[in-house]
Amino acid sequence: MTINVIYSPGNAYHMSRKEIIDWVNDTLHTNIVKIGELGEGSHYCQLLDMIFPDLVQMRKVKWNCKHEIDKINNFKVLQEAFKLAEIDKKIPINDLTKKRF
Repeated sequence: MTINVIYSPGNAYHMSRKEIIDWVNDTLHTNIVKIGELGEGSHYCQLLDMIFPDLVQMRKVKWNCKHEIDKINNFKVLQEAFKLAEIDKKIPINDLTKKRF
């Protein structure tokens, strides 16, 4: 099953934080308030799972992370899914878990 992706003019590098939050909330039906909440990695795993169903091991994803080790675990799950999908993109785990975007 393929899910349509909504395209917005311009590219992601020129989107405001509010636009990104609104897009994630609309796509995942969540209630993210701050962009830093994406630093948990669970939302990225959920987005990739929507694009490539059953590729991300969602049972390994930690939700509502309180500790950095849980966030790192989520990004490792995401990175593993990238490898399986043959996506050649390195994930800057340290920057994302420390909420530096």
